[in-house]
Amino acid sequence: AMAEATKTVYRLPPCPSYDVEGMESWLSDLSSEGLFLTNDGFFCGLGHFERRAPQRMRYRLEPAPKQIGTFSANGYEPDADAVALSEAFGWEYVADRGQFFIYRTADPAARELNTDPQVQALALSAVIRRERGSIISTLFWVLIYPLACIRGQLLLPMLDGGTWYVLFSFAVLTWMLARSLAQALHLRRLRLRLQQGEIDHRRPWRPRVLRHRAASAATVLLCLLWVVLSLQQFGSRVTDEGYTALSDFPGQAPFATMADLAPEGRYTPQDMGSYTNRVRQWSDPLAPRAICWAENTDVRLPDGRILSGGYYVDYYETRWSWVAREAVRELSRPTRWREKYEPIDLTLADADEAFAYYDSVHFPTLVVRKGRTVMRVRFFQTSPQYTLPVDEWAAIAAKSITPT
Repeated sequence: AMAEATKTVYRLPPCPSYDVEGMESWLSDLSSEGLFLTNDGFFCGLGHFERRAPQRMRYRLEPAPKQIGTFSANGYEPDADAVALSEAFGWEYVADRGQFFIYRTADPAARELNTDPQVQALALSAVIRRERGSIISTLFWVLIYPLACIRGQLLLPMLDGGTWYVLFSFAVLTWMLARSLAQALHLRRLRLRLQQGEIDHRRPWRPRVLRHRAASAATVLLCLLWVVLSLQQFGSRVTDEGYTALSDFPGQAPFATMADLAPEGRYTPQDMGSYTNRVRQWSDPLAPRAICWAENTDVRLPDGRILSGGYYVDYYETRWSWVAREAVRELSRPTRWREKYEPIDLTLADADEAFAYYDSVHFPTLVVRKGRTVMRVRFFQTSPQYTLPVDEWAAIAAKSITPT
């Protein structure tokens, strides 16, 4: 049993699956060393080989006419007719890699599988079209669709503590797209050489080994790191990491709170679950100071009336003025797209930019900018006894912040 086990040898390919000439040359060289690709082919980036007496073999990679995969008509296998025809010409089907089927022969007199380069170029064109479709699909699902879901709000997720994560995600996407484009360009050049009859089945593969393996290792590391960061981001959102009770907030908030809306009243917090009366303060490269404030309180006025409701603030002291201006644009963009967006006629002297509106559930919302400071306030009131007019609390909120 041990003797049988030692026959299987694993090798890292020195070139990507679409490097037809390099793969053919490498597999042929390994056969001269006594290593022959098995029907297991390639799995997890490793080639499975069987060790036996060295024998000179020719390997050929044939473009798959249809998509190879679990859900394709033939799975990972070529058509039976194609296999039978190759056997008639003295070639054995071995395995697949990428979008190519691998054949081999030990007969030096066996004719080429494709004697007409134009026919093989046409088959390669199908692979190129599939790769082009894959690039477009990747762009849509990884870039266009997420941007559409967040309604073009890219800066706000970055301000919410994810600048490095968003930038790293775009770096990974750019890297993956660059590798896909490199594959498409390589296949186009290969097709041109096929049409001109200049394909080299014995092209030296060793000069490109280091570059390919470094790129492959970088891809694996980038993807693993992105998965780890994504899980951390998801975990922090689910567990509400960083939130503390309002009573634990150090110092005084740099903006008006409900206590400031009615300073003569008696302030009593309302217990409405874990999502209220809490605060998170953090720093981000784009916003050195940011605060998310959620307050639910009753304020009993001297005449006995009660001001009550929920007061929610998103506050950003941004590093640059353009960040603040763009944050205001993003805060206004999705609201204006909604059918139930209802603007509030409001003029605030203590602001560089300001606007207010009722959102889809009719909560009045204020967005204000002073210099590099941006704040969004949502204030819904629940007391039937007393309601503070929007222009009054908005003026207090806008005046309370200090421009940076």
